[in-house]
Amino acid sequence: MPAAISLEWVSFGVSLPDVQLEHGWPTRESSQIEVAFMNEFFHVQLKKKAVFDRIKMPWGVAWSSFDEKGFCASSGLRYKR
Repeated sequence: MPAAISLEWVSFGVSLPDVQLEHGWPTRESSQIEVAFMNEFFHVQLKKKAVFDRIKMPWGVAWSSFDEKGFCASSGLRYKR
């Protein structure tokens, strides 16, 4: 029986050295540093600048932004269906 997997999105985070934690959790400032790092990473890899923390591509979107509800950085790729 054949099987198939369809990847629609992937979410990931990074651990940066010398990041300030507060009681073991990232601060808003450290999360903003992670967002800036990921936006620069996407810029270098995709050759486009982020607009409102998103880079639109023909295949989908790359994002990195501060998640207010989760109070952390959120980064990933979302593919078009």
